[in-house]
Amino acid sequence: MEYGFTPAQLLERMRSVLIDESIVWLSIEDAKVWGCNCIYYTLRVEPHLPSAAMVFEFIPSVERLVPIAVVALLPHNVEISKLSALSKEFPLYVFGGGDVQGVIIPLSEDGVPNFVAYVLKRLAKEISGVENPEIVVDGYYVDLLRY
Repeated sequence: MEYGFTPAQLLERMRSVLIDESIVWLSIEDAKVWGCNCIYYTLRVEPHLPSAAMVFEFIPSVERLVPIAVVALLPHNVEISKLSALSKEFPLYVFGGGDVQGVIIPLSEDGVPNFVAYVLKRLAKEISGVENPEIVVDGYYVDLLRY
């Protein structure tokens, strides 16, 4: 059984939230050229959340993208009780250090993009009171993670 998505499958699933379809193809090419195994698709949710991204492992030998998690940075004034309430709805891991705090939400293949949109909308509602923010994939960056 193969895990993850081919680039074409990922494009088909994310077409409704992509600001530009070339994002998927360019991210694959950049990851191959730079020898990277991790692709972050950035999600525009500002001003409700400072930053968010969907994280995928990229397997260049078979050109597959395996979903890992959604990472979202949070404003400084977030109450832990709000995050605790959300953790009853879906798995949520809080991280922080220095001036940065955020959440990591595990992502499965079934969660792209509907679960991602649901999670980010719930975060935005709990944190900033916004009912239905527009969620779009507006870019990407690649990285090399060593195991």
